[in-house]
Amino acid sequence: TLFTQLEANGKWELIVNKQTKQWGTAYDKAQDLVRIPMTVTDKNAVVEKMEIQVKPAGKGGEIIVMWDTYKAVAAFTVK
Repeated sequence: TLFTQLEANGKWELIVNKQTKQWGTAYDKAQDLVRIPMTVTDKNAVVEKMEIQVKPAGKGGEIIVMWDTYKAVAAFTVK
């Protein structure tokens, strides 16, 4: 399951959690596999329905979350 955590200071973090078939906000921090810092921009074209994209590149890629005028990107590598 993917979660995002937004801090008051404007920082975003992508959380990959090993629990599956989650609904709503049922979240157990003890089940986190990894937390990835996200780079966020907020002056983008409006996206009315949230989009999540995975763009592969080399031995990893990017997970991109877009909604409203926000675009948050988390780079990852596969080990």
